[in-house]
Amino acid sequence: MTNTNLISGLCPTVTTGEPIAYSFALKDRSDENLPSLAGGRAASESVGDPGWVRFYRGRARELVYDLGEVRKIGGFSAAFLQNGAAGVYTPRRVELLISADGVTYRRAFAVDSKVSPAAKDVSVSVFEAAGGQAFSARYVRFDFECEVHVFASGFAVYPAAEDAVPAAGSALEPPKPDLGYLRAGDTAKNGVIIYCGYWDETMKYPESYVLNTPADLMPYVAYVDRDGKIADTMYDSVYFLSLQSRTPSGGYMCAMHNVEKPNTYRSDWLQFLDNMFAEGYNIDALNTAAGSVKEALGLTDYKVGVHIQLPFPHPSGEDFGGGMRTDTLENRVAVCRWFMEEAVRRFDERNYEHIRLCSFYQGCESVPTAVSDEEEALFAAVNCEAHAMGLKASWIPCYLGTGFARWKELGFDAAYMQPNHMFNKYDAAMLGEFAQSCTRYGLGVELELNYTAVNPGENRDSEIERYYDYLRGGYYYGYIGCDTATYQGAGPGYIYTACYAEDPAVRAIYDNTYLFLKGTLMPGVPRVAATRFERQTDGSYRAALSLEGGSEIFGHDTTFEIVTQGTRGAAVVHDGELIYVPGYTFTGYDKLSVTAVIHGVATEVRTLTLNDVAHFAVQRGIRELNALCDKPKSRAWMTGLSVASAAASLLLLVSGRKNDKHR
Repeated sequence: MTNTNLISGLCPTVTTGEPIAYSFALKDRSDENLPSLAGGRAASESVGDPGWVRFYRGRARELVYDLGEVRKIGGFSAAFLQNGAAGVYTPRRVELLISADGVTYRRAFAVDSKVSPAAKDVSVSVFEAAGGQAFSARYVRFDFECEVHVFASGFAVYPAAEDAVPAAGSALEPPKPDLGYLRAGDTAKNGVIIYCGYWDETMKYPESYVLNTPADLMPYVAYVDRDGKIADTMYDSVYFLSLQSRTPSGGYMCAMHNVEKPNTYRSDWLQFLDNMFAEGYNIDALNTAAGSVKEALGLTDYKVGVHIQLPFPHPSGEDFGGGMRTDTLENRVAVCRWFMEEAVRRFDERNYEHIRLCSFYQGCESVPTAVSDEEEALFAAVNCEAHAMGLKASWIPCYLGTGFARWKELGFDAAYMQPNHMFNKYDAAMLGEFAQSCTRYGLGVELELNYTAVNPGENRDSEIERYYDYLRGGYYYGYIGCDTATYQGAGPGYIYTACYAEDPAVRAIYDNTYLFLKGTLMPGVPRVAATRFERQTDGSYRAALSLEGGSEIFGHDTTFEIVTQGTRGAAVVHDGELIYVPGYTFTGYDKLSVTAVIHGVATEVRTLTLNDVAHFAVQRGIRELNALCDKPKSRAWMTGLSVASAAASLLLLVSGRKNDKHR
């Protein structure tokens, strides 16, 4: 094999493992220097080295190089950076695939990493495969995972000897069929997150944030109408999570790998249990609230599901307490088993009538591979412990978080992915991409409501619309009716705030969420509505367009389109207004038709009539124009000229309005 690089100077075509054009691609910097990826040497250990091509999330990358002609391939090399403190991780495996047509690929080489994602030292790893078999291909494709940041450089593909006999390569696994949205049902159909846990005087929120009363929880288990009455059920399950993962010792209930002392102790875990099972609060309060709903609605077989967060056992050589340690995988699993058994014991002792324990919830929002190489094994082992107790295991990973696609292999019974749209300035179209990933892997959907949508602020209306993106997306992308979880803050949360809001716009959040959870939030069949045409001083006519009927929240995604133009003028829709410019043959009367398009679906066509005959009857010019058009040939000629001149006038008019906006 020679040192000739067959891809030197070529720029690859890049495909992400999951669609991210409207989300993470906005933070991906690979386009800045992608042509240099196959430019030569590996970059240095510095994250600031301009030689690194920076990829960001998307689960994986496929980089295809077109060699221009069929060549014999003898090996490859590729360099990657490991810098866990900066969130940059070396892929666990790099593969080189070959193809004759750029469509069908076979595996030629596969090289596993010698560096763990948990490695603390900064290093550059070079994946190399050379010698042995040769392969024939015009197209070569590099495949590697990209679950957070991946920095790559020094890509090369080397030719094989001229007399080498090409091998066929190994066949790829056939793509798995999409699993559709999660519809587990028995784990949780529609759950909501409620926070509890540790509090002290140094925190910026009151103690009530971790002490939820029956009244606090009522608008979650019941749909409370605008008269304050229990009208229906709302969420069927509650996830009790540790607020901000805080503990008395200063450690964290979730995985932290860039913190000096993240580990917790038995006393921290006991405090979490004591708070969850405090008399009159949290789980106890949920039972009381559920009982009230059961009685008010006359339900006989009604119980609300309970899901308890499983604290994270950080690896530590310190004594955990109670004769336990967290220094090995086996010991960490044993600590989790103790907690789960203690939670089940306390739950059973209370003999709750109106709630049932459903699952233990994994509090980490992604598999914390930066902590150790045992984290996937830990997840799988503790989920097996839950199953041995007759319970389920649940998880809500962040958007494309590490391990999200492997949730079933990790032993979870239900997983709901966070879109994180509420907290980013992404276009709502990202929910379509999010939906594709959910259906591919059988995930449920998390709804996310932020305080910015329910509290006064200059951006409140736009934040309400951002939340409604989730609800509209359920209809557009088909996840209405699938299993969901809802994040909505703490104290007890923003769904509570919306329920009791005096502002109708905020209260509507609660009502529309209820309709979504019940699977009945639909746009209906809205119709185009229009005001009367008003004559303007510039000679044009204008009418405001709107929708009538259907759910109000779907109006946000509406555009109006002209189906047929009038015969004596030209019209255009601009900023929700229909603007009509009459032509030479206009006599005060014309017809045109419009439709409303809601997310690509058109409503029925509405014919609009412009009638200003009375005004034109008193215009001297109209008589002269009619006289000129008496002859059929003249009339046809003038009609064509009329429409053309109106269209030209309309273009100038709309252009002028646009320019006015920028002055």
